[in-house]
Amino acid sequence: MNKLNVGLVCLLTLLCGNAYAQFAIYTIDNQYKAVFPASPQFAGETGKGDQRYRSYNYTDQGSGIVYTATYQVGKTHFSKNDVPQAIRNYVNAYARVGNGIFTSYRNQLIDGNESAVFSIKYELNGVPIRKYSVVAYKNGQFFQWAVADFPSQSSLSAEQIFNKYLANFSTK
Repeated sequence: MNKLNVGLVCLLTLLCGNAYAQFAIYTIDNQYKAVFPASPQFAGETGKGDQRYRSYNYTDQGSGIVYTATYQVGKTHFSKNDVPQAIRNYVNAYARVGNGIFTSYRNQLIDGNESAVFSIKYELNGVPIRKYSVVAYKNGQFFQWAVADFPSQSSLSAEQIFNKYLANFSTK
């Protein structure tokens, strides 16, 4: 390989290496914080009354990674003892929507709030998807952040991205 080709390969490696390094913490509707590689876009609302949820997302076309932030607009209050089961019920319903299978689940405190960190695998039109997510419950609301990839198509690992930036998820 001549010097010009080596130089081009080095330049390309440098440029591609930085293409996905622009992650920042975004505040979602002044409610909570989550990491995205660019400003998340409003995706819509679903549900009614206390069970209304608002979502934001960003799809990184270059890597095939999908980032999502969803939170409960209304409030549903649970006693302190019932919160862990309420979170589990929320996560179970979330998995059922896409006929997902849990690959991991753990309870965790985030900013002093009961939370769960979990991963789900499922298929959409025959395409496998892996989703890594955290959901926290605070003052009657659920707050969720997720990173998903398509193993056969994504050039980056949603799991690595999620684990790297999970500490930046905040309900403060």
